[in-house]
Amino acid sequence: MMEEAKIIIESSSSEDDEIIQGLTTLYTTPEGTIPLDREFGINQDFIGYPTELAKNMYALEIINKTEIYEPRVEVDVSFEDSEDGMITPVIKISKEEGDEE
Repeated sequence: MMEEAKIIIESSSSEDDEIIQGLTTLYTTPEGTIPLDREFGINQDFIGYPTELAKNMYALEIINKTEIYEPRVEVDVSFEDSEDGMITPVIKISKEEGDEE
């Protein structure tokens, strides 16, 4: 079973707070639940697949949706496995090169 993702950002500014808030909303919203943008959110099709395949499907979905909805950042997705079988996605956020002001 997958827990809520941990989001880690490499810097801290008021813009970063805005980015984290937007990405948290994106990552916790199931795709198809926002009436005027049915593509917004994360596709839940990975649920029920074998663990390694589900991790890959989830990571690709996070990367693709981040590119669409928050192009100012790049993401790296990894996973922490616990002894009780829970999987925690760890999403590391870094600013795109050239976006530093």
